[in-house]
Amino acid sequence: MRKAPKPEPTQPTPDAAAATAHADEVLVVAHTQEILAGASERALKAVDLANALRSRVGVAVLARVRTHRGGLLSLLERHDDVLEVFRVPKHDVCAVWKSSRRRRGNFMLSRSHTLRAWGA
Repeated sequence: MRKAPKPEPTQPTPDAAAATAHADEVLVVAHTQEILAGASERALKAVDLANALRSRVGVAVLARVRTHRGGLLSLLERHDDVLEVFRVPKHDVCAVWKSSRRRRGNFMLSRSHTLRAWGA
């Protein structure tokens, strides 16, 4: 008895892949804002943020972000109107602004590698 041939897996069209990448970006940025807004100093180390995102959106979404957007921090850096990424070797920090407008102020890294505002 002959078996029926298995159907070939279909590759997503470029339009579908772009739509999925955009949907992933919107999902990740929204969850990042929620996670950081709930953090005590409105900031987290990148590794802690990534772990929280992994439990919320899943590994597959973060893998697609790495493939299509160059990684989580690169994606978040594009949204500098609501998020700030501070690149420090081995201690990258992500923070959320209090309003949708970008705030300009003086920030420094504390010993615990979270952000603390200083000055006015």
